[in-house]
Amino acid sequence: MYFLSIHGFPSSSLLTPLYLQVVPDPMTPAGYALKSTLLDLIDIYEVNRKECARILLEFPKWTPPGTFRPKPNPPPGVQIPDPVPGKDWQLENTVVDNVLGSMYALPDSRQRSMYYIALITELCKLSPSTVGPAVGKSIRKLYGLLGDGLDVEIGHKFAEWFSVHMSNFNFQWVWNEWCVFIFGSSSLCLRVDFQDTRSSTLIPKSKTRLHEESSRIRD
Repeated sequence: MYFLSIHGFPSSSLLTPLYLQVVPDPMTPAGYALKSTLLDLIDIYEVNRKECARILLEFPKWTPPGTFRPKPNPPPGVQIPDPVPGKDWQLENTVVDNVLGSMYALPDSRQRSMYYIALITELCKLSPSTVGPAVGKSIRKLYGLLGDGLDVEIGHKFAEWFSVHMSNFNFQWVWNEWCVFIFGSSSLCLRVDFQDTRSSTLIPKSKTRLHEESSRIRD
């Protein structure tokens, strides 16, 4: 089974030093142990995505102090552990990396895609200030790979996830950054929300395409 990893899987040609510094390398003993544990948690708690999201964000409680970087602005009186040499990883990037890696596993993911999509939504709701940037970074990374040989099936799953994720967060995105991908996902967006909600957040060129696509589906 092949896992596409946005941050830490050992496909070095697709990665940058930044990504390799913030998540565990699964080719090392510590990285392999963390990745295996997180993947087990994701599978075990498939029956309760909200509980799964809570446990994933509390995962540092069950790891040696200093394994993950502390959250910004800790409460007064909370002692910040010294980072462990060779570790000091970012929890949210690590969690998102493993959830997306599971969802984009080929030929088939272990769970239904909608479970992983819903799990990412719950993670964002629990900690939007920390999970949101990790999700945004992953979206941009995947988008950049669309024209660089990304597997067609993974590209389709990406469009499906992106469409549902946007519908859960009022379609808030910097749409001006993109010119092509929005047209591929707009037809999927038609199935998850009302046109006035979508149109209020899209750039003018996208609104025209969205209206044409909506008319085609109705006809």
